[in-house]
Amino acid sequence: MTFTALFSVCAPPKPKAYNNLATEKASVIYDPSVVKEGDFLALIRDIGYDVPTAKAELPITGMTCANCVAAVERNLKKVDGVQVANVNLSSERATIEYDGSIFAFSIFVIID
Repeated sequence: MTFTALFSVCAPPKPKAYNNLATEKASVIYDPSVVKEGDFLALIRDIGYDVPTAKAELPITGMTCANCVAAVERNLKKVDGVQVANVNLSSERATIEYDGSIFAFSIFVIID
């Protein structure tokens, strides 16, 4: 998949991409109902570049079963910037991989 092919799916509005070589950052305006952030990350990695990420380990309390683990993982993955979320029931910890440039490190997950 190329940027052209990916962008042709996003109309309307017409997506736009801006690149700044000095800061090594790119900005893309797109329709999130059509294309997911992960699609861009995969495309960037497929063409030989990488997107810097950070990892964090979070304490999670109150989980009692595999359904709790799945619910916490699902909610963590919904947070903008979180790319990977793994929750361990026995250690009561979540490990997340996130894009530090867009992710404000404040997560509050409420499980009913």
